Amino acid sequence: MKRFPGQGGERFPGQSRIDELYTGKYLELADFVIARHQVGREDLSNPLLTVLETKTYNPEQERVLLQSKLDAFKSATSGSIPDTILKTLAVLEDDNGEVYIGADDGDGLPLDITMHSFHGEELAIPAEIRARSLAIFDTHALKRITELPTNLGHLRLENVRLDFLPEFPKGLKNLFISTCGNIEVVGLPDSLDLLIVNRCHIDNAMVLPESLKHLRFERVTFLNETAPVLPASLMEFNITSCNAVQLPDLPEGLSWLFCESNGLRELPKLPPQLVKLYCGENRFSKLPLLPDTLEELGCSNNPDIPELPKLPRTLKYLNCNGTIISDKKKQKLKAWAQKDNVTLYV
Repeated sequence: MKRFPGQGGERFPGQSRIDELYTGKYLELADFVIARHQVGREDLSNPLLTVLETKTYNPEQERVLLQSKLDAFKSATSGSIPDTILKTLAVLEDDNGEVYIGADDGDGLPLDITMHSFHGEELAIPAEIRARSLAIFDTHALKRITELPTNLGHLRLENVRLDFLPEFPKGLKNLFISTCGNIEVVGLPDSLDLLIVNRCHIDNAMVLPESLKHLRFERVTFLNETAPVLPASLMEFNITSCNAVQLPDLPEGLSWLFCESNGLRELPKLPPQLVKLYCGENRFSKLPLLPDTLEELGCSNNPDIPELPKLPRTLKYLNCNGTIISDKKKQKLKAWAQKDNVTLYV
């Protein structure tokens, strides 16, 4: 749906409620909003006017509206989305009588859509398209995404220089953002399970949803050089090559921590259930107490570490190459690794 500059992105008061009519579920509100705010019907699109005249949900009238949106989408994205996908898109009706946009091939499965080299500044992907995943690559002219499929599960934005990120669908599970310049990451949905940010500068203090389980930053710079507060739900935290000098407090349930190639001088208290710890290429002079659950430890290329803390019996892999551990201690480590069948690099 079209967004306009101004307060709340609205062209006139109440426009956001009129926008909701695109779902076909709020038709009774239309005349009220128009009368209350003295909005002329000339402000509304012709397909929407057709639907408004009925004042009740009508699948046939909804088809008219969706076909108009679909035609506009096909015209705007021709050459950016493969014709094999665009040609199959049609306005369909499911077994419950709900009208939607999908692939007219008879299987009814959600779509996987990939878009390359879109040349417009604004893109609206109809909310009614039943899409499982959407990937947008190398669209340097694109500044705004004003609409996304409501049932989208996976979104990938790579080499896309948006002025701001779109409003995310409420059920989004996985989000990948790469090479997007300076961005503010806001409005992350409560459903999000995986967030990957790569080669970006984040201009705000991010608020991460409590649903998040996997968080990966690579070559990211943060506002005030501070990584965001981590949610209690997090199981994996990867912050690699981000010039981080300090990590946030780690949640108790964290299993994997990757913090290689930063400027860290110390680690926070490690979670009691940690299984993997990779902290190579930093500036540590010592490591903290290791949890009894740890299975893999990589602390290579920390040239100021003279010795390791007590190693747990659960350890199966150890890489401490590039430290200043003495030759005598290295020999002891080799004997221990051979006895306990541990993979060792010293």
